Amino acid sequence: MADIILKEVTKTFGKDSQVLENINLEIKNKELFTIVGPSGCGKSTLLNLIAGLEDLSSGEIYFDQKRVDHLPPAKRDVAMVFQSYALYPHKTVFENLAFPLMIKKYPKEKIKSKVKEVAGLLEIEALLRRKPKQLSGGQRQRVALGRAMVRKPRVFLLDEPLSNLDAKLRVYMRSELKRLHSEIKTTMVYVTHDQAEAMSLSERVAILHHKKIQQCDKPEIIYNYPQNKVVAEFVGSPQMNFLEGEIVEKEGGFFIKFNPEDWFPLSKEAYNFFDGEVFFGIRSEDVILNQKEEKGFFKGEIFATEPLGDRTYVDIIWGDNKLKAQARSDFRGKADEFIYFSFESEKIHLFDRKTGESLRKIP
Repeated sequence: MADIILKEVTKTFGKDSQVLENINLEIKNKELFTIVGPSGCGKSTLLNLIAGLEDLSSGEIYFDQKRVDHLPPAKRDVAMVFQSYALYPHKTVFENLAFPLMIKKYPKEKIKSKVKEVAGLLEIEALLRRKPKQLSGGQRQRVALGRAMVRKPRVFLLDEPLSNLDAKLRVYMRSELKRLHSEIKTTMVYVTHDQAEAMSLSERVAILHHKKIQQCDKPEIIYNYPQNKVVAEFVGSPQMNFLEGEIVEKEGGFFIKFNPEDWFPLSKEAYNFFDGEVFFGIRSEDVILNQKEEKGFFKGEIFATEPLGDRTYVDIIWGDNKLKAQARSDFRGKADEFIYFSFESEKIHLFDRKTGESLRKIP
């Protein structure tokens, strides 16, 4: 079990290909911490640097206040679980689980005892005599986890471990991983491109994009208070709506002006205001719909509807803008009909159009 601290970590491949730039992170002892970002953003590289599988270009890595970036992987006492499972196909499940202990020359009885303990925790006792080809994807993933667990490392590093599973099994395995972490109480660093996976699993999440950590916080803070437009665009499905507007002050109040005719009032207390152009962000579930004209509502036109059983998404054309709203499952609007809409005033996000930084205050 270990605290992990990264200080000014930078990684460059070759002369010009910089993947990570000045990464600063503190991962707490026993924490389930997730690094999430789009494909190719450097997540796996960052995990490999922590493991010692890649060398730093610059920066420092510490486990429990002791610098480890000069140590080889074997000396860092970490265990990695890969997307590909990396099981030995010619060995049984028992032999796969026992392999790390055999390498360290544990006594046979101790190996049996530890394998049995881990197999019981993962509920794979009945599979110990099978070969990997006789297992389902979920069973193989459990074996891969078990092989990492059996020697009780200081840190678990998991690199997209569920991405090869089908959607239903992936959701099930998320809850299994969360349960497992609560039982073994070991520091886990989990890498994924799946934001739903990151948000549901983690105690804290780091958003990695454009070579840097864009935000690191609890999932609910990241969702409700994205630090910049990059985070707001990445987190949430469907993606947050963005409209261009301008903050104006009138008669002692603040408004977002979309065009000369359409203005929306803003709370003075909720934002760090400035005079200037902004991106106005609103999530689909925070758009209020009405099929009848109503005072204070904007008028748009339905472009398309997307019924999903428990809800319906409504795509709206509003002048030069398009936005997506979430309606109830019994919504009956049709394409080309007029639709009236407003916004939940407490759920509005404003971003400086020059810097992309959020103007919304975290309470």
